[in-house]
Amino acid sequence: MTNNKIYFAKVREDAKIPEREIWNAGIDIYPCFDEDYMIIEPHSTALVPTGIASAIPVDYYIQIYERGSSGSKGIKYSAGVIDSSYRGEWFLATTNTNDKPVLISKLNMDNVPESVKEVVEKAYIVYPYTKALFQGIVHNVHNELNREEISYDELQAIPSERGSGKLGSSGK
Repeated sequence: MTNNKIYFAKVREDAKIPEREIWNAGIDIYPCFDEDYMIIEPHSTALVPTGIASAIPVDYYIQIYERGSSGSKGIKYSAGVIDSSYRGEWFLATTNTNDKPVLISKLNMDNVPESVKEVVEKAYIVYPYTKALFQGIVHNVHNELNREEISYDELQAIPSERGSGKLGSSGK
């Protein structure tokens, strides 16, 4: 597959095919599971199904990132890459960095009595099932790059603005 088209297929009937507004960098990726809710315990990682599979051109891959709405709730993505050769269902390695469980719920919390809503929101970090959980950014693999092994001394002799400075050494 060498064109510049990404093909998506639904593995689960209710899946949402990723979409991207022309002014956004990422494609929105939604959860898709059969149960009414999914709980991710504190400080743990769960594989959240998406119900989609893809065929990506060989010169590309998709990097998964948090969205502002998930990252701001302490919901982090713990893996990273969908390779062009992968044809299975996408699962999102979702990490809850919080001290209380994350509840991804199909229930529309706007339709829940306020007293019940307060109890649920006190016990859980609620994330709506209908909201994109993460986003994918399409990157070029740069297959045309040549690779060559050289010694560490030779590598150090190649001019660089930063050199081997690390962990804040750029001063930015």
